Amino acid sequence: MRKENRGFEILGYIVLGILTAACIIPFLLLISGSLTDEVAITANGYSFWPSVFGTEAYKYIIDHLPTFGRAALISISVTIIGTVIHTLLAASMAYPLSRTELPGRSVLSFLVIITILLNGGLVPTYLVYTQILGIKNTYLALLVPTLLLNGYNIILMRNFFSQSIPVSMIEAAKLDGASEWQIFVRTVFPISKPMLTTVALMAGMAYWNDWNNGLYYMTDANKMGLQNILNSIIKNAEFLSQNAGSVSGSMTIPVESLRMAVAVFAALPMIIAYLILQKYFIAGMTMGAVKE
Repeated sequence: MRKENRGFEILGYIVLGILTAACIIPFLLLISGSLTDEVAITANGYSFWPSVFGTEAYKYIIDHLPTFGRAALISISVTIIGTVIHTLLAASMAYPLSRTELPGRSVLSFLVIITILLNGGLVPTYLVYTQILGIKNTYLALLVPTLLLNGYNIILMRNFFSQSIPVSMIEAAKLDGASEWQIFVRTVFPISKPMLTTVALMAGMAYWNDWNNGLYYMTDANKMGLQNILNSIIKNAEFLSQNAGSVSGSMTIPVESLRMAVAVFAALPMIIAYLILQKYFIAGMTMGAVKE
């Protein structure tokens, strides 16, 4: 029996190692490509170790640092604010839906599921947000459309509350005189850290990686987020590279390595955020282990 368990454990480590390598290897290639000379990339392609080191891509980004820094600040602010509001709204709606005694619970759950399966389409959505709500070229355009509340996360949290929050705990809180709001804030929230952290991570990644809202609802470059500015930098670099002869005979734009460097800059903040939140995720799992 012990040998069987040992074999299963070894197999688990092997599978986990393969999956880990599948996640890490592309990122290593990304970093290597960003540090490779543009001429070497054109001649030899990408490799896991730079054939010729070059920092032209990062120098190009530093030359555009004021624009890059402003866009990064906008994206960071929108991501933090949007993640907090998204998580609170999702939890506030999911908890009542998890209570079987809620009147109209089935109807409300059905309406939430409908938002996951169906939508009005891009054109009606654009008209509502721009002509009725008037959020075009405002920071609300980066915050609200499609991201502020997500039906999938509501259902996810509802199921967690239904299956992981003991009914006896809620009843005990009621016997102690706690109101529904107090039960939600003081009892449910503290033992729901794993789910809250998971939803916050998903919402944060969606906000940070979003560029559709900036594409659809933003024409003012000074209010665009990081993803849209980075995309604009790459397009400008490609244009300058293609027209280098007419602009300057000696001009060399690191288009290929710039793509990699931009991806590194875009991914690094979320990697740092995940490493920070992972600690709270593990602690929340331990604190949320409740047995009846």
